[in-house]
Amino acid sequence: MKQNSHLLSQLRAHWRNSELQQRRLGYRASASGLVALGGGLSLALSAMPGTAQAADITINGRETRTQQIGGNQSLEITDTGSIEVANGSGVIPTGANAAIGAIDNAGSIDVGNTGILIDRGATANAGIRNAAGGLIDAGDTGISIVSSELSGNLSNAGTIQGGNEIENRNDGIGLYSASTLNNDLINAQGGSIDTLTNQGDDGVSVQSNSLIKGNLLNAGKIESANDGISFLSGSIEGAIVNQQTGEILANTNGIAVSATNAAVAIGSISNEGSITATNGDGIYGFGLSSAVTLGNIQNNGSIVTSFDGNGIGVYSGNGGIVVNDIGNDGTITASSSGISLAGGSVGVATSITNAGTLSGGINGIQLAVFQINGDINNAETGEITSSFGNGIFAESSTIAGDLVNQGRLKSSGFDGAYLFNSQIQGQILNQGSISAAPDNENSVGIALLSESSVVGAINNQGDISGNAASILVDQSSGVGGIVNSGDLEGALLLSGTDGLGGGIDVTNSGSIDLGSSESYISGNFTQTAASPDTSLAISLLSFGVYDQAPLRIAGDADIDAELRLSFDSSFALNEATRFTLIDVFSSLTGMFTNYASNSLVRSFGSYDLFIDYDTDKIELYSTARVPVPATLMLIGAGLFGWYMAQTIGRRRCAGIANG
Repeated sequence: MKQNSHLLSQLRAHWRNSELQQRRLGYRASASGLVALGGGLSLALSAMPGTAQAADITINGRETRTQQIGGNQSLEITDTGSIEVANGSGVIPTGANAAIGAIDNAGSIDVGNTGILIDRGATANAGIRNAAGGLIDAGDTGISIVSSELSGNLSNAGTIQGGNEIENRNDGIGLYSASTLNNDLINAQGGSIDTLTNQGDDGVSVQSNSLIKGNLLNAGKIESANDGISFLSGSIEGAIVNQQTGEILANTNGIAVSATNAAVAIGSISNEGSITATNGDGIYGFGLSSAVTLGNIQNNGSIVTSFDGNGIGVYSGNGGIVVNDIGNDGTITASSSGISLAGGSVGVATSITNAGTLSGGINGIQLAVFQINGDINNAETGEITSSFGNGIFAESSTIAGDLVNQGRLKSSGFDGAYLFNSQIQGQILNQGSISAAPDNENSVGIALLSESSVVGAINNQGDISGNAASILVDQSSGVGGIVNSGDLEGALLLSGTDGLGGGIDVTNSGSIDLGSSESYISGNFTQTAASPDTSLAISLLSFGVYDQAPLRIAGDADIDAELRLSFDSSFALNEATRFTLIDVFSSLTGMFTNYASNSLVRSFGSYDLFIDYDTDKIELYSTARVPVPATLMLIGAGLFGWYMAQTIGRRRCAGIANG
């Protein structure tokens, strides 16, 4: 009996202690589970066959303690519920390897550390949702998944704010340390992820071997103090999509992908909405020390950058980077280059296509130590412009396919297209317009310099213009020569070779206006009368300006169609002076259809200017014209002499008759 009495006393003490503990924690026992004193929190038990599952939790009042969750529990914070913890996190697992159900917040979580933390190998099986009207305001990261796995979507339709109280992890949403999200990460229309207000870090961050197996979709607003969306040695099997209503405002990069200590693979990146990057690139990829593999990068929306930012920037670094197709059907306005691809090691992209508006403060499209396995194509609806640099710039790079312009390629700074020590294994095909800076006297439409090469032809079916030259090839090669059926405006400066020991041939069935500068063709020149507009035009300045012929041809010349000459008012040739207009180093055949040999070209005061064809040159020469008054005097004298002769003759006849 004493033993039983002692045991009963212990049990009573245990229950008293339990009741005190419950009161301290704010709970009371009930038949259906634990209910918070004051009605702020309730737990409903859900039985599982063969197991005892912990009660689901509903918070519909104000809680001031960190909420722990485990045992397959689900947590719901209603629109009247809140968790407020000044020096801790809002929601955490009960322990290592905890199993967690759904987490649904329609109320508010206002904490000093992490809003919702899933860590230490936890498995969350039914997703995390911050509903419309829900608020997560965290001093650290809003929602953080660390070394854990989440099934179901991670979605936000409310507001998530990340802070800056703890270093390294102060993002809006973060996956860290080899975490996995098996479904989608969604910021829905009306949803807001903000790290700018509290000067935190990234809006969404996926780091350190973490993986999203679904898609990352933004239809709401992301404002960040650093990158809007960041994959730092993290990967995604699906697509990163900034949807039509999506807005990304980033202090650094809009969407950033980089690899440091682990390889990164990204399914694809697409922008249908708007991206604004203040101090970085709109879309950024960097294989810093590990490899990056990117699918397609496509912009159908708007990308705006400032402070030396590129619209789309891809950099290989030491790790290397491989990208599929890069396309723009929208608008890119960049303070640096519209699209910039640069490689310190191995940088490869499949193709670049622009059908929208692509504008760069420096270059429209820039390649530096990079390889394009396919084409660069500016489509018929595409416009590429440069304010201070070149429309297209390539240095130490290779384009395995063609460089094609069907739209408008324009530079206000320097050249339309500029290749330096770069190779195009296909052709340069222009079916649109290429124009170099009109206010720069040294601007060139297409320039190939320093061991650059084009295996195919430079084929112009549109318009190419430049002040110094329409096409310049220097210390470079054009194997297929230059084929023009469009309009070239500007000198031809072709001192390069065909790569086979010969010069660069020019075939013209369109119009070439060489302007007033001296032109040089290192190969042959052929002009065929394909249409009434086929012509070669030369503008002549003062005779003394030229040290050599305005057009020199190192090979043969076979000419037809028209020659169109214009003259400065100061141009004049003295009598018996001959001026070489076209100097042919080999042989000249044919004749311009509007000028026969020794035909009149123009009259200058008392001189007439004629054209003469030789076997190796075409010359202009002048002769003095007889002044009009002298001509009339000669005619008058002749008529007077005839009249006098007739008069004398009649008189003689009359005398004979009378005699």
